Amino acid sequence: MNIERLQAVKEAILQNPQNYNQNSYFETSPCGTQACIAGKTILLFDPEGKKIEADWLKKGTNYTRIVDRASVILGLNAEQALSLFAEV
Repeated sequence: MNIERLQAVKEAILQNPQNYNQNSYFETSPCGTQACIAGKTILLFDPEGKKIEADWLKKGTNYTRIVDRASVILGLNAEQALSLFAEV
């Protein structure tokens, strides 16, 4: 588990809580794009993050692609990913 990256995701959420929505990978709102923890991870650390976000907002992206990528970035096993990325 990459604690430093998890901390960075936490800080990004705390700095802009209006852009956090655990029920959607990416969603447009009046405040900009809202994202869940997996989505925030993709935006912060994946070189293709903005493209993945745009693809999702246009037509939806394969669910496992986002979760799998975020899991690898954060160094999570399957159980940790399920716990962290589950909807609230």
